[in-house]
Amino acid sequence: MVSNRFDVSDTDLHNHHLHKGEALKKMRFQAFNFKDVDPDALKETSYCSVDMHVHTDHSDGKQSVEAVLSAARSMDIGVSITDHGVISGSLEAYYQSDGCMIVPGIEITLSEILDRHILCYFRTPDELENFHIANQKAFRIFSYSGYDLTTLCDIAHEHNGLVSYAHPFGWKPFHKTHNRQKHWKEQMLSLDCVEIINGQCNLFQAKRSYKLARKLKKSYTGGSDSHNAESLGSVVTVFKGRTIDELFSATLKKEVCVIGKKRYVSETTGAALHEAVRHYIAARGWK
Repeated sequence: MVSNRFDVSDTDLHNHHLHKGEALKKMRFQAFNFKDVDPDALKETSYCSVDMHVHTDHSDGKQSVEAVLSAARSMDIGVSITDHGVISGSLEAYYQSDGCMIVPGIEITLSEILDRHILCYFRTPDELENFHIANQKAFRIFSYSGYDLTTLCDIAHEHNGLVSYAHPFGWKPFHKTHNRQKHWKEQMLSLDCVEIINGQCNLFQAKRSYKLARKLKKSYTGGSDSHNAESLGSVVTVFKGRTIDELFSATLKKEVCVIGKKRYVSETTGAALHEAVRHYIAARGWK
């Protein structure tokens, strides 16, 4: 069984390395390893790796679904396409997967200003579609009177979904304080997981995200937050198994390990600038 024990310190984070071959097979899993992913080493094991946070040109990504699938196959990893507010890319990938594990998913924005993004994963495309319809209906009904994280989680769970809080300590200054708001702390109890490594976040942010997961007594996920094929697979969630059901089961039992680190500067900077423009526009109510 994968260990859930992990003492968050710089020494631990740098000393628990991902080894190749037999060494990796015998590795005592920790919650996460903040280092570069070695696809070749992972291929030599009985574990499966999934990049749980990927965007395509169906929302704000630069890569096509075909490019995502091609990159995933070359690395022998699974992928969850979690485009912002749309499911067409995820569905296209699922039906064109040709043996590549595709976890149906979507990224929901609860607040543009506070950058509260929630990742919702499902076992089947039908569950994703039904959730999307139900969530859009709920948003229309409750958007001015009480649509919040608890409502979103309830709807996702009604459709057998798994819910993770994306990049809770991102690059924006207010991430240092907004997670301490009382009403938000209460709502976070509805989550299943916290994304503890995101391709746009550094070691300090990863440590804070992991501490949040521990405090909430929640499990964890990780993904590259890739917007182009070059960065896909830079963060993966590793589990023992080969199916989506096994991934969900392992995640809920905290029998997963998140491996990866912040992407190279050019894409991270570009994504940050893009997000800054989006938030500037949203803050002023512009279309």
